[in-house]
Amino acid sequence: MRLLPQTDLTGLLSQTDAQLDQLIQPPVATPPADGRLAELLKRLPAIDRQLACIGVTRHDLWLDYRGEQPDGYQYTQFCHHYRQWRQTQQLSMHFEHKAGDKVFVDFAGKRLSLVDQLSGEVKPVEFFLAVLGCSQLTYAQAVASQRTEDFIEALQNALRYFGGVPAAIVRQRPTVR
Repeated sequence: MRLLPQTDLTGLLSQTDAQLDQLIQPPVATPPADGRLAELLKRLPAIDRQLACIGVTRHDLWLDYRGEQPDGYQYTQFCHHYRQWRQTQQLSMHFEHKAGDKVFVDFAGKRLSLVDQLSGEVKPVEFFLAVLGCSQLTYAQAVASQRTEDFIEALQNALRYFGGVPAAIVRQRPTVR
């Protein structure tokens, strides 16, 4: 991905979508004469979707690719071309955060389990995360559930860990139902 040149915003607003794409997107590699890259490039959107599934690896997808394309790329080149293609697909934006102003909170991923070492009992837990916007300082805690009481307790613990209450929390009081 490329950074936009320092320019005035009105100049960017006057450009067409195609012109803006050329500014942002890196040049696409030209497929070689044998067509292997062209064939791989056609498959990459589906490969990318499959990689979003839990338990699917690039190596698994490469094995499928080589099963269908015996003369296709070896694993290293497969990954190289996937990374290059992926860079052309992702746009990102940088946000500036004032120090201590915001904390981002959520429960992450699938439920985890804790095992009591004495009794052997397996207890399902939720994984709570809180991240400060500017410093990326992170707090994590396993809680029994995503119920309001557990969320508030974890949030209070995070705020104690961070050493204060961010201004965004004070301004944006959520309604508890």
